[in-house]
Amino acid sequence: MKLKLGVITALSVMCVSVGAAYAGEAAEPEKIKTDFTVEEAVSYANENSLELKAQNENITSLKYKYDADKLTRRNLEKAGYAYGTSDFDYYLYGSGFNEFSDLKQYDIAERSLDFSKYKLDMQVEGKFYSCINADRKIAVAQEAVDNARENARIAAEKKDAGFIGAIEAESFDLAVINSENELDKAKGDRDYAYAEFKELIAYPADQPITLKGTFTRQPMNSTPPDEALAELDNTANKKNLDDGLAIQAELLNTYKKYYGSNNPKYAYQSQIYAYAKEEADYKNNVGQLRLGIISAYNTMKDTYNQLDYIDGAIALKERQADAQKTSYELGLSTASEYIAAVAELDSLRLQSVDAEIGAYLASKAYELSFYAG
Repeated sequence: MKLKLGVITALSVMCVSVGAAYAGEAAEPEKIKTDFTVEEAVSYANENSLELKAQNENITSLKYKYDADKLTRRNLEKAGYAYGTSDFDYYLYGSGFNEFSDLKQYDIAERSLDFSKYKLDMQVEGKFYSCINADRKIAVAQEAVDNARENARIAAEKKDAGFIGAIEAESFDLAVINSENELDKAKGDRDYAYAEFKELIAYPADQPITLKGTFTRQPMNSTPPDEALAELDNTANKKNLDDGLAIQAELLNTYKKYYGSNNPKYAYQSQIYAYAKEEADYKNNVGQLRLGIISAYNTMKDTYNQLDYIDGAIALKERQADAQKTSYELGLSTASEYIAAVAELDSLRLQSVDAEIGAYLASKAYELSFYAG
């Protein structure tokens, strides 16, 4: 890959009111954006990510290092310190190893930046929709509370009319408390989801934020694992491992050329050991990348299977709850049996909300495992 100039772009722009300043008035404080679509959230996160800024700066520094090492080699050649020099540090310049390493490190840094951007985008999207889903979960929990309160109200009327006893009526009151507890838990989950989202996009924790959008169930990534594994050599992570090993191989070759027939030979032998260790780490890391793809696929498949199970369970429990309601109203079953059926249905509906976003996130994690840029 050729070096690119102008890698760094402006990451943030501070705006002030020119009219106010010209009029001699104090500039208004910058207004913080409080509402986001998913696209706006991704853009905001990219602009404020300290990690991306650091990676951009690293790319710039590597370009300068390459230029400096190239200039050093030329100066050494002019001074006569080329391949025959007795100083190994000079030899690293004269042989061109440092420039070779700089170019490889530059490629690694560029791929890492691209992967980090893609990963951040996916993380922001995932957290964005997790927040949207957390709001939806509150709505589901609130509906369960409303239904429980209505059942408790009807039970209280029946108790007052003498149709049911106090204990039976109280069981409906307990169902209200249980549903309210689930609502409180959903609200806590929502607050935590929004706090995580703010942290991810580097948004002020004490500022309110509104997310604009809806989440709909997404299909499972259809890429078979064997096709994903076939893409491994094209992924940024694998290419970075390849380049890292290539640097060590070139360094070993450089040691061999310099120390192969000279003393101390232990310098070359120690580099042989260092390369062998690097090669073993390389093979292990490549194996971990393969396992990561397989694991991500299996996790995704499991989450979608669980979602299918919950769908079927909800359909069954809806019929059972309706049957229990009719049976209870006819006096053929107890209040406890009816309440238990409703509670199971409410629980499954809440699980469904979690399972839908979980399946979506698992599908995205699988996609990321073989991202090739």
